[in-house]
Amino acid sequence: MDSKAQLQDIRRKTRLRFLFTITTVGLYFSFVLNYTETGGRYISALALGAIPGPLVMFALLVVSFILLELLFLFRARERAGR
Repeated sequence: MDSKAQLQDIRRKTRLRFLFTITTVGLYFSFVLNYTETGGRYISALALGAIPGPLVMFALLVVSFILLELLFLFRARERAGR
C-alpha cells in the first residue's frame, strides 16, 4: 500500500470514528436532559406506570450504544477485507 492510499485509509477511518463519537456524545447529552426542567416533561409524557421514563431511556441508550459499536466493528471489518 503506497503512502497516498494509506493516507486516504486513515482519513476514512478518522471520519468514521468522528461520526460515531459525535453520535455517542449526542445520545449522552439527550440522557442528561432528563435532569433538567425539560426532563420533567419526558417523565410525565411517558406515563408507563411504575417504570420511570429516564430508566426506559437509559435502557434504550445501552442498546443503541451496543448496536452502534457492532455497526462500527462491522464497517471496520468490511473495509479491512478490501
